[in-house]
Amino acid sequence: MRRRGIHGDYFVGMGSGAYAYLAEHAPGNRQVFDELTRQFAAVLELVSAAGEPESANDSRMVLQLYSRWLQTRDPAIAARLRRMGIGLA
Repeated sequence: MRRRGIHGDYFVGMGSGAYAYLAEHAPGNRQVFDELTRQFAAVLELVSAAGEPESANDSRMVLQLYSRWLQTRDPAIAARLRRMGIGLA
């Protein structure tokens, strides 16, 4: 999630903050917005994965994903790597 120098934490913070505001102030569906606040990073990862072409399993993409996992230890990234056949220690 690193695009043009903006780190993924920025997107997670902005999205989570927006849903937190809605969870406190929306006239309805507060429980939905609260859930999105807590799960925003996972939702963002799913949306990101859905937008990647199936043929994106090239070595460069795998190395970028592995590098991101080494930095974050994100369980969602680990799960994606394992589905690709990459064993993690």
